[in-house]
Amino acid sequence: MVRTGVTFADATAEWLRYVEHDRARKPSTVAGYQAIVRSQLLPAFGELPLEEVTPALIEQWLGSMKQAASSRIKALVLMHGIFQRAKKVWGLQMPVSTV
Repeated sequence: MVRTGVTFADATAEWLRYVEHDRARKPSTVAGYQAIVRSQLLPAFGELPLEEVTPALIEQWLGSMKQAASSRIKALVLMHGIFQRAKKVWGLQMPVSTV
């Protein structure tokens, strides 16, 4: 496995930059993404090296969430985008299809 030296928080910051500037998402959309990142993703994974965020860890996190199914799905979709971007930027070699 490639070691990127990148934390999940670093990858998330890059993804948020990408969707705001490169993909030109509306400010309200970006604000919604930021809220999900702050409230759900960073508390669970923020300081972990990207390679340590495994499908098993994600499944455990999903099982512990108290939010509605739609909120869990939104958070999972954002995670997928973060990992897809990390693959392009840092050459991350993870089974992203399982995220």
